[in-house]
Amino acid sequence: MGGPNLEILRFAMYLAVPTASILYFGDPEWYDRYVVPYGKKIWPDYETTHKPPHTQAGVKEQLEKYKAERLQRKMASGQVEGAGQVGMGDVSAGAAGETVGSRVPLGTFGGRSTESTTERLV
Repeated sequence: MGGPNLEILRFAMYLAVPTASILYFGDPEWYDRYVVPYGKKIWPDYETTHKPPHTQAGVKEQLEKYKAERLQRKMASGQVEGAGQVGMGDVSAGAAGETVGSRVPLGTFGGRSTESTTERLV
């Protein structure tokens, strides 16, 4: 134990350090000088950020753009030889169990048949 003088000094420091840091770092000039330029380096301007479409036609146009970009990336990486192999194929044609342009047989969900287990056992 240091005595009452040490306790007074400690109490003064407990009050002075937070008060001084609030006065120094809370100054708007300091914020504009150090924080704002660093934030501009990290985050892009609002004008250059992605703005989602607000209409149905805009959504369809953006979806087609994303599909074309994805196909172009796959073709560039050599995963796909032709455009006919990409996509789910014609899922409206064919009976359950046969594949129509896709890897997953129609009538299945997650690799499992849509039949119930009792129908398969009977």
